[in-house]
Amino acid sequence: MPTTATIGGSAVTTPTSNMTTGNTGATWLSWMADVTGVTDPNTYPEIYKKYGRVSYPLFRDVLRAKGQEMGGPAQDLNVLEETAYWRPIKIRDAVSEGAAGAAITIYLHADNYESTKSPVQERDTILIPAKYLASGQNKSAEYVIFALGTDVLTNDTLTCHPKNSATDIDTEIPAGTELAVGPNTWAVGEGQPNGKNNFPVNYTYTRGIIKATVGIEQDAVATKFEPIEYDGNRWLINDLTIKMERDVEFMEDWMFFRGEKNSNQATLVGTSGITGDSGILRSTDGLTTLMDQYSLCDYYDTTFDESHLDNVQEGFIAMGTPTRDVAVYCGHMFRKDMNEVFRDYMEKYSSTDLYDRVKNMLGVTPDVLNWNGTNFYFQILHTLSNPSLTGITASGDYQYEDPYSAIFIPDNPITVAKFGEQVNASIPNIGVQYTNYNGENNGKVFGIQKGMTNLENGNLGTDNAGVYYFMLSESKFFGGAWEQKFYYRKQKSA
Repeated sequence: MPTTATIGGSAVTTPTSNMTTGNTGATWLSWMADVTGVTDPNTYPEIYKKYGRVSYPLFRDVLRAKGQEMGGPAQDLNVLEETAYWRPIKIRDAVSEGAAGAAITIYLHADNYESTKSPVQERDTILIPAKYLASGQNKSAEYVIFALGTDVLTNDTLTCHPKNSATDIDTEIPAGTELAVGPNTWAVGEGQPNGKNNFPVNYTYTRGIIKATVGIEQDAVATKFEPIEYDGNRWLINDLTIKMERDVEFMEDWMFFRGEKNSNQATLVGTSGITGDSGILRSTDGLTTLMDQYSLCDYYDTTFDESHLDNVQEGFIAMGTPTRDVAVYCGHMFRKDMNEVFRDYMEKYSSTDLYDRVKNMLGVTPDVLNWNGTNFYFQILHTLSNPSLTGITASGDYQYEDPYSAIFIPDNPITVAKFGEQVNASIPNIGVQYTNYNGENNGKVFGIQKGMTNLENGNLGTDNAGVYYFMLSESKFFGGAWEQKFYYRKQKSA
């Protein structure tokens, strides 16, 4: 049966395995279960200290605490989103200056297209920024698409006329510029336009498979716990099962945060011990891998400062996400830079009426900064600063980018057109789906192979003098609204 614990006030339900251990029927008990009064009160805190939380939580701990775990079938997860109906166009080539009232030709960049679908149609309005117009023309000007032609892609050549005959472009519009698309324009008695294209985006998430094994030699077995009685059932929990589960969670943490889907299907294969057939090694794309592909990403040179926070806000606004609350998951070196921002911010305004005499600070608590109306909630992750992993140093600096990195995620659920088999589903903007469907649970599977030992009634499983514990985790990381997330990293040094 599932067991429930509480982290940060949030109820956490941990999956129990369907597998049993030995003839006793004892089932593995998760280290996250509420075992008060079950294990020795002097022993469990020591186990927790050794194998439980570190000084900062893992990324996967945050996912658990926020309730962003769920069950699902073993097949790949498809998430279908529809992009905004109104969106800008990106121009492929520069637009040259011309005479007042003259037509211009705009070539659409391939980034505008989903397959062969053009993002605009005849009579749509294109808004040209005032900075490209002649002196004295300080209001951005509207041009109407009067003809569509094909150069490389279908309808990628737009012939546009200004609504005002005095409109004059006298500064070249650079290639790659994005321009706003406004309402269309018609005459009396004309027919209807063709339907506007929808641009669905389909994400596919694969599952990863992680395994761990712990072996206990016979002379150590006597120091471990026997299965315990709890709530009418036999449960197996001891310091080594806890260590093994936490080892799996450290591996999950790596996979959920930075894992990469196995696309090298020609050589990265394994062999089934059941059928003997070859199969692709299963792994999932993690948060930063997906953000590199789909999200807003930027770099800072030496120190993260106020201007970079402004960039984050402007990026969210540009993506149609003016949000009030943003979770910031960061490494300790990034947080160190933010301490300087906090101090400068308070020092700059502490003599004004903006100073909050109740909190004794300017909208700032140790982990929260209100910046231009947005609350940034900072959380250091052990994932990014683990001195044994991505916090390794070399030549006086950190070997990996993680300690200097930060992930900005608006704290809100999203609605997608399709989530697996669900239609118009509300989902967390990031989450984990364990393989747990129709009663079969591969979220965390626990097994035991007995050797020459009295543990678990002493069933002889092998001729080894000891016992093996096995664990498997099968899960996939998923998300949505990737354009509404921001990833900041420090610029690579030479």
